[in-house]
Amino acid sequence: MPVFLGYTAAKALKCNEIIAMVLGGFLCYPQVDALIQDTSTATVIFGLPVVKAAWTIGESTKVFSYTESVIPILLAVLVLMYVERFLKKYVPEILQIIVVPGVSLIVMLPLTLCLLGPVGIVIGNVIQVVYYALMNFNALLGGAVVGSLWGVLVIFGAHRALLPVGLNDVAVSGRQNLLAFAGAANFAQGGAALGVMLKTKNEQLKGVSASAVISAVLVGITEPAIYGCNLRFKRPMVCAIVAGAIGGAIMGAGGVYGDAFANNGVLTIFTYAAFGMTPFVFYLVGCLVAFVGACVATYVVGFEDLPATVGEKAPAASVAAQA
Repeated sequence: MPVFLGYTAAKALKCNEIIAMVLGGFLCYPQVDALIQDTSTATVIFGLPVVKAAWTIGESTKVFSYTESVIPILLAVLVLMYVERFLKKYVPEILQIIVVPGVSLIVMLPLTLCLLGPVGIVIGNVIQVVYYALMNFNALLGGAVVGSLWGVLVIFGAHRALLPVGLNDVAVSGRQNLLAFAGAANFAQGGAALGVMLKTKNEQLKGVSASAVISAVLVGITEPAIYGCNLRFKRPMVCAIVAGAIGGAIMGAGGVYGDAFANNGVLTIFTYAAFGMTPFVFYLVGCLVAFVGACVATYVVGFEDLPATVGEKAPAASVAAQA
């Protein structure tokens, strides 16, 4: 996971994807994982101590692993972006192709292992604590927050930092509501993509949007909708965020829960019928409001459309020119 997240984060932040993937692979490397698990001996890199335990929920310290982590690699890529910018500012252009990646790697490897990694683990644990506190305080507010921010987190792959919350809930109590609220965000992204499809005059964009709607609504895969049209034109993304918040709030107010940890879409919709008809109806209404609301808002607000497809006008113009 860190390798994939490193690539997507580097692409979003416009820094070296290869170095980012190397950092992700470094965190997954078996010997590095064994080093982290070995708490009996102290390890030092360039004079910096390697942290092998971090605060976690219900315990003061706990040995951790980076192999399934999310936040550490995202922090590492963020810092990598600034390291590269600094080096490119002072290293002559003729040497940048060798010096910048090499020095970046030398700096980032120990920095990630000794500082950014442990900080990322703690941040991930804090996110889980905040989520539980928010749900205990007000489920409606919690649903609105998750429904609005889920699509934004997906852009960077940071939504995976919340997945352990849902997995833990299913394992402990046999139910979870995290992916219910995420479902509102998914349907909102699909609705915004549908609004783009209905509004645009560009045939190619219509095709991209149509396929994005299908993947978002059917199986809950929203990356085509986010990257293909919503984030690309900005306003549809905003509409999806607002509609997702409203849909998530409706689900939170209705006490929606699912009995399995499954991605949200039409194919898994009955996961949320396990705890009674009333919560299931609230789930359906939340998804419908998110989908229709995002679609209508996108169509009304509009966006800077691509040029209309020329179609058959070009041959006609050519004939006229020959005449």
